[in-house]
Amino acid sequence: MADTVTQKDSKTEAIMMAAFETFRAYGFRRTSMEDIAKAAGMSRAALYLHFRNKEDIQRSMTVAYYDSVASKVEEAFSQEGSVADLLTAAFAEHAGETFKLLLESPHGDELLDTHNSASHAEAKTGQEKVAKVYADWLQREASAKRLSLEAYGSDAAVVADIMGLALYGLKAGQSDYAGFDNRRDVLARMLAASLTA
Repeated sequence: MADTVTQKDSKTEAIMMAAFETFRAYGFRRTSMEDIAKAAGMSRAALYLHFRNKEDIQRSMTVAYYDSVASKVEEAFSQEGSVADLLTAAFAEHAGETFKLLLESPHGDELLDTHNSASHAEAKTGQEKVAKVYADWLQREASAKRLSLEAYGSDAAVVADIMGLALYGLKAGQSDYAGFDNRRDVLARMLAASLTA
């Protein structure tokens, strides 16, 4: 039974990877289930055994993405270092390789726009999950007196939410990841400086 679950998970992951590459190449709207099936090396009928439609695939991809981001950010915060070092590392994990691939896609704006996508609810839940990781870290650091939230009403959840919004806002007007990468690190250092002043 475990082998069957692992095999199914492996196939689902392969489909999501194929869909990701297809969405990057053609955009979500222009991609068909036939395109995804072809990229995954399977028939369309076989693809429908795993997912109802491309919106279902997008929702599954969104959940997997945010689960991965939450885990990576949590891991970054578990390391030793200054507030600036930890926040820079967390931001790098938060907006890492997947974000880079989306940002550099000709359809990046469409793919990064979670407000108008079929996976809006999943993206909102995922963003809240990631924000909680930031809030928990902020609260731990404040309790250990390594940073202060007093200037911001001592509300770690609000500060975490603003951090996430600021990070995603950096993508505006950015067509290359190198420019985004630099701005992301500057933002992390600015926020760390304001929290430790």
